[in-house]
Amino acid sequence: MVDGHNRPPRVDVDKDVTSSATWNASTMAAPASSDPTGPMVPPGPAALPVSTMLDGRYQLLSVMRARGPVTLWRGDDRILARPVAVRVVQHADTGAQDCAALDRAAEMLLSAAIGSGRLVHPGAASTYDATSTTTEAGRVSYVVSEWVEGNSLQALSAERPLRPDQATTVLLAVARVLAAAHERGIHHGDLRASDVIISGHGMVKVVDLGTGSVVAALEKGAHSQAEPWADAADRDFDDVRAMGGLLYAALTGHWPLERDSGLPPATKTADGRLYSPRQVRADVPPDLDALTLAALGDDRAHRPVITSAVDLAEALEELAPADGTLDLGRVRFDNEPPMTRAMTTGTSTAGYNVDAFGSDADSYGPPGNTAYPPGDPGGGYRSGYRGSRDHPDNADFPKDQRRHDHDSPARGVPGFLSGYPDDRDTRRPRGPARRRRLLILAGLVVIIAVVTVTSIALTRDTGRKTPAAPAPAPSATTQVGAALPTPSVMAFDPPPGQDGENDADAPKAIDGDPSTVWTTEGYNNTDGRQFGGYAKSGVGLRLDFGKPVTIREMKITFGFGPTAFELRAGDAAANDANAYTVVLPETVATSTTVSVPAAAAHQYWVVWLTKLPTVDGRFKGSVVDVSFRS
Repeated sequence: MVDGHNRPPRVDVDKDVTSSATWNASTMAAPASSDPTGPMVPPGPAALPVSTMLDGRYQLLSVMRARGPVTLWRGDDRILARPVAVRVVQHADTGAQDCAALDRAAEMLLSAAIGSGRLVHPGAASTYDATSTTTEAGRVSYVVSEWVEGNSLQALSAERPLRPDQATTVLLAVARVLAAAHERGIHHGDLRASDVIISGHGMVKVVDLGTGSVVAALEKGAHSQAEPWADAADRDFDDVRAMGGLLYAALTGHWPLERDSGLPPATKTADGRLYSPRQVRADVPPDLDALTLAALGDDRAHRPVITSAVDLAEALEELAPADGTLDLGRVRFDNEPPMTRAMTTGTSTAGYNVDAFGSDADSYGPPGNTAYPPGDPGGGYRSGYRGSRDHPDNADFPKDQRRHDHDSPARGVPGFLSGYPDDRDTRRPRGPARRRRLLILAGLVVIIAVVTVTSIALTRDTGRKTPAAPAPAPSATTQVGAALPTPSVMAFDPPPGQDGENDADAPKAIDGDPSTVWTTEGYNNTDGRQFGGYAKSGVGLRLDFGKPVTIREMKITFGFGPTAFELRAGDAAANDANAYTVVLPETVATSTTVSVPAAAAHQYWVVWLTKLPTVDGRFKGSVVDVSFRS
């Protein structure tokens, strides 16, 4: 059996044990847990008293939850003055009915914890200690690990689904942790949304690596021996499938797998198949939708099923925002309106000096859905976070504790807090190089002055009458009925759409060939609402004429039947339909030629479809041909 021979013996290790606040399994139920990942089973023999000291170092403060014979405590490392998580198995007295079962449970837990200690990764909760000792309540085996402050992915997803870019970044961090663990033969085995913790400033951590499957097996079999382990490939795939479940839960707020996770179960079709994330919410990109299904082993993904954490991480890297993850996996969750409830930790930190000037967790709101801040259409990420003394926005700290440009240790150093240029990089060039630049500049000024004076002299009035210039011929844009030059065209599907629908077919709408068409995607008929009942107000085509033009007539033919459309115009390639002025109000037609009300010349014109005909039970539109005349 694994025992405590990895630590020096201590004298009177239980001298600090107190029994004034005893948690008695026979008279008091375990406290309610905010993470309903398993039944609240009290520990085996006699419950340990609150404030029990293990080996004179780890003080047990409060029970968080119990799963089978394993009880999770919040503890305090009295030597290093830090909060810790302590998982405890209490042994039974020799000869007791469940003595052998509890000894076996303790051995399994310690072996798994010692094995997980081989992984050192910033995204994995660290294992600090694993041993056995004796207390006044009897012999116990325990595992000490890092206490991670923050909200679980379960809590965040239950409140509201994450944005696609946030879900992608969080799961990329998880996949990288599991890929590193699998390379060392370490698996989770019971990965749930409650095992992924996101701190207030976005650090993603995975807890219970190595021990998760043991605790789950012990919970299933109570104090009996767990089922034999599957081979490594099966365990790899089980973790990957669980990560697919995490991605689905992050995007939809529902759990797609069989085992309970504390989230509502995912909705299924009549034939028992999952609705894909994109069927649940329209703003999930098709590539991310397919990747989620592939990680879940669903054959509708139109891509190979993902079976390894490395493959999943590589696939997520292709979809994650370029600046979405930094060196330590920090993610931005701060783009909610000011009145949104802050992302607070689930457990009090009283007694721990997290930050001498207050934790920065309260300055971050929970992830949003589609509410992007102005100027940040993708809900992007930032490389500094509020509350850092090194960041320019350091107003949370007393003036005498702030670091400024002249003493910041991050100056000129790339990394998470970089961005403060070194003075040497911003000095003006000195010496001959600077003098040469000044001489060149002076020469240019002289040349410009000479040219200007010469031009004035040549055009000065000499008393001769200058014949009037002929009146300019009318341009093509002013001739009523003239055909306009062929524009470039693209599908226009701004957020909450996906920035395009069948883009490759968009030129077919202006090629003058009635046998070629551009079509929209098909949308589910949800209570008769357009676009599957989602937040989209339309979809269409954006035409770029290369310069401002005036349109006085538009001819358009739709393929599937009467379609409602608007004509909008603007002078910038905005990714928002409302940025374009409505020139022609909503019109319903199958094929029509309409006169466009007088409007200023614009470079960009948008054919905006607002109501689509029904095709095979789904809403779907198509444009056979559209042309314009000035």
